[in-house]
Amino acid sequence: MASEYQKSDRRIVHCLLCEKPQEILTTHLSRVCMKKNTPEERLKEVKRAKESAKAWTRQARNWDYKEMVKRYPHRPSRLALLEELHQRNFFVANAPNQADLVYEETSSSTAAVPTARDPSGAAGVSSGADSGVSVAEVSSSENSTTDPSDRTWQKEGPQAEKRRRVKEEVGSPTPDFDAFLQAFPVGITGQPPNKTQRANAGFPADRVFYDKWRALQYSKREQHLLSKCSRLAPTAVTVAKVIEAEGWTANHPCPEDVIAKWRPLSRAQAQSDPNIIRGVTKQKWSGLAVKDFGEQKVVVATKAFGKGSILCDFHGKVITGAEGREMAEMQDELGNLFFFKHGSEEVCIDAETFPCECHPSLETIGRWITHSRKNYNVQPLHCILKLQGGDRHVLLFQATKDIVKDEKIRFDHGIKKRFYCGKKVELEWLDV
Repeated sequence: MASEYQKSDRRIVHCLLCEKPQEILTTHLSRVCMKKNTPEERLKEVKRAKESAKAWTRQARNWDYKEMVKRYPHRPSRLALLEELHQRNFFVANAPNQADLVYEETSSSTAAVPTARDPSGAAGVSSGADSGVSVAEVSSSENSTTDPSDRTWQKEGPQAEKRRRVKEEVGSPTPDFDAFLQAFPVGITGQPPNKTQRANAGFPADRVFYDKWRALQYSKREQHLLSKCSRLAPTAVTVAKVIEAEGWTANHPCPEDVIAKWRPLSRAQAQSDPNIIRGVTKQKWSGLAVKDFGEQKVVVATKAFGKGSILCDFHGKVITGAEGREMAEMQDELGNLFFFKHGSEEVCIDAETFPCECHPSLETIGRWITHSRKNYNVQPLHCILKLQGGDRHVLLFQATKDIVKDEKIRFDHGIKKRFYCGKKVELEWLDV
């Protein structure tokens, strides 16, 4: 019995990826929406979905009929929406009760009844005398050009007058949202205009434009946080530091939301990303260090990197494939020559010649990353960056998995050299 009760009482949580309700979200993600992801990534998504369900319960389930009147002036559509919300178990504050709706319908139907006159010509009662509506009232309603529901205001006093003013305000022309944004530009800093400022500028005093303004600022702040973490997968500590530095106390995404929305840079994005261009130009890549283990120097991570992060570039002089072959023939090992194809063009990056022409006084860290065909944790991403000296071929090292602190950085250059000493050189070209 206990197991049956637990199953029937299980809380439904919607998957935010496929937008479908799930009884066991972890199982659904592991089998359907995130079956190729790691358990840690699935746990983050479960947490995000549960927080979304809580936010919906606190906020989205509650409606206000006064706001509906402003947003939806067409009464039949508004009442249909009200009925639908009630059927779906939403809470609607200030909603009219059923008696008021019936009274309005009765008043509308009664106003259409024809009147009769007595032989003396005096106004008498209508044929619908049981309804208690006088000829004067019927005559007034016949001459009225307003909506039938407006006739009830003649009987309902101050509350009816308030509803009439709301309807007139909604129906009157108001400045659009583009004009509102011109008067109150949206940026990642600043506060939304308050009610007095909106009214003084000639805009409605309600919260419609106010809420839209805050939503735009929230989106801009989210993009700003993601741009700060474009090269590296964000952590909660990193995002929190940026938020604190900006001085934001409200209307900004939490670190967990930024982490969930972060995606690795595509080739096109990396080619124009200012953080990548700055790293290649200045050859300053944080989180990496060259260590000497006696037999060889290797690159190790001095901090953790998330999957998809850009660690550094393979830096050197860009030469043709033929020039690279000539250099390879004179070496016993491939060394720091990286061959790849760009379309039909064979290209080689020579990191063997040290120092490079563009950084004569710097130790480029990417040239010390070692090769491993089986245990690699980064892979090359070919880009063409627009630098001051013109377009340039660049290979970026992108993490293929999460990298922990003090882990050695390795990549598979995909090249085999079978014959040396000038006899024959066979290279397996890598398309990147």
